[in-house]
Amino acid sequence: MPIKKDGKLARTPLDVQRSCTDCCCILIFAAALAGLGACIYIAHDKGDITRLESLPDYQGTQCVGKYIFFPQDEGGLNLHKQVCVDACPTASEPVTTILKPFETARRLQGGLVSATQGAGIAETDSLLFGSNPSPQVTTTAETVGEGVQPPSEPEDPFAPQLQETTVVVTTMAPAPPGQVRLQGYPSVPLANVLCFPKVGEFQGQVMGITGSNEFFEIALDINSLTSNAEVLWMAVALAVIIAFVFLCLVEYLGLFLMRLSLAFVVTAPAAIGCYFLAMWYQDETSPIASQIATWSQGYISDDQGLLVAGTVGVGASIIFGLLACCQYSSLVKATEAAQEAADCIMTMPTLLAEPILSLILKVPFIVGGVVLILVLVTSGDYQSVDLTNPSSLFNPDDLALTSAVYATFMFFWLMELLHYISVFVVIYTAETWYFKHYGTSRTNFCGTCGPAVMLSAYCAAVTSHLGSLIFASFLMVTLRIVRWIVKAFLSAQEGLSTNPVTSCIAQALSIFTDACLACVQRILDLTSQVALMDIAYHGDSGFCGATQHALEVIFTDRSQWLAVEGVCLVFIAVGIAGIGAGSCVLTYMITNSFTRYTDIESPNHVSDPREVAVVAGVIGVFLGWTMLHPFITIADTMAYCHGFTAYEEKMSAQ
Repeated sequence: MPIKKDGKLARTPLDVQRSCTDCCCILIFAAALAGLGACIYIAHDKGDITRLESLPDYQGTQCVGKYIFFPQDEGGLNLHKQVCVDACPTASEPVTTILKPFETARRLQGGLVSATQGAGIAETDSLLFGSNPSPQVTTTAETVGEGVQPPSEPEDPFAPQLQETTVVVTTMAPAPPGQVRLQGYPSVPLANVLCFPKVGEFQGQVMGITGSNEFFEIALDINSLTSNAEVLWMAVALAVIIAFVFLCLVEYLGLFLMRLSLAFVVTAPAAIGCYFLAMWYQDETSPIASQIATWSQGYISDDQGLLVAGTVGVGASIIFGLLACCQYSSLVKATEAAQEAADCIMTMPTLLAEPILSLILKVPFIVGGVVLILVLVTSGDYQSVDLTNPSSLFNPDDLALTSAVYATFMFFWLMELLHYISVFVVIYTAETWYFKHYGTSRTNFCGTCGPAVMLSAYCAAVTSHLGSLIFASFLMVTLRIVRWIVKAFLSAQEGLSTNPVTSCIAQALSIFTDACLACVQRILDLTSQVALMDIAYHGDSGFCGATQHALEVIFTDRSQWLAVEGVCLVFIAVGIAGIGAGSCVLTYMITNSFTRYTDIESPNHVSDPREVAVVAGVIGVFLGWTMLHPFITIADTMAYCHGFTAYEEKMSAQ
């Protein structure tokens, strides 16, 4: 791979005279944003943002600033008739709720309370009617002297005839109309939304809702992890340390790791295949064979399953070995590009912070987009709400639903645009490092250069190349949505098929089509990044012209480009897995070794180290992916810079 010589290509992206590229795309994007403004107006007119802050009772009344409470009945809790209460009961004291006035005779099925049983008695609007028996209701009545009858109310000739119902009535002060007192039970507030029961059998009932409503499941998980915040922050620190250690290993031991990974990829499938073939030869059984037979819809028997698995393993090993032999030189060059990427990141550690900065910039758009979409889809009037059936929370009209679809498209477009701005910043910074500091000592590179270069990159992206970034993001989001639609359509067709052969063919077609579209999506993403590399260095090329120039002049050797992608993907996969596993194991060891976390009297006691370790592993995987996300982009940029250097030297020699 050619090395940049002193005095050659002294120009960097910082020295380029830039001009606005693909300006027409900015006008189109502005028109699209105007449509998004119309969606915001419709959401303000038809929606109610308080529905995102609280849950409704069974009548559709939003419990703003209140808690959802499930009343008791003889069968336990009635999960279909939740009500709003001001505070969660801590014992068995009664709780008070307000219900809508009694409107129609249809809701009197079962007749809970007679209209003449006393002043101040609230209409319960068929509370707890349905499949479950009525709960014990404590309602108010006036104290009447002995021998004195309560004042009777005038009879309504059109009132429906109600059957007598026995109700437990407690003498209390008169309550306002619509107020009902229900028997309470010990509970605690959960996520400032729900009264979660302390009674064991009731807990099981409420936990049963998590199977049909993910909100409760998320709330319960968050509530159980808040007490272990210190351990989770420790997991974050461990993940960052392990990530830097991994980058050091890639920089100094990249070739060794590549050869080790290559040997593993070639030998591991063969070893597994030989193991399955040995089991098949000895007439042994394995769950793998049964699974293969199940997947084949009966065309492969259990005995043949091991033979198929062994043959596939050995065949894959042979194919990988041939590819490794034919493409070894490209793999070596790709590994050198990966080492240079690690060197660039270690020289400019602020590049590791760029994905985090990008995520911070995305947060307001993510929150705003999600809120807008939810306000649109939750608009409309509630007739009745059953929390065991989450679909009852959504009743938008056609205009609101259409606006939600358009807002969703614009949301993904904005996310792709912010992503490509982040990619441009990484490319711009990496090119500046290569053409200015490649091969120099790290001590010669000032510590403030990284943030300064990144700031210049953001300014160039927004002021000069926003049109090109809009065009690239539009292509990507369109292909992504097409892929989702095709996948959903094929999945629906697969589910409608009743013939085993047709179902198998439909499943294979779905997998093949999704794989092809995923490949096209990745190629389009790489092509867009290559175009941004050319735009970042030259400063005056449009998206299409930059793509053509980069692919025809710089990346003439497609195998080297593919090798860079493959090697970097392997390094990233190994790095993310190592960071996640390391965070999980170290967190588990720490929480089991120090009395600060093992002592039950300690405020930092960890009751379930395994659960916390798993969460720490998930945090490690997320942070590993976030920190190593620029790695493959920087490696591709290094390959582009080497190709551009070779091209310029060739043109100079001619």
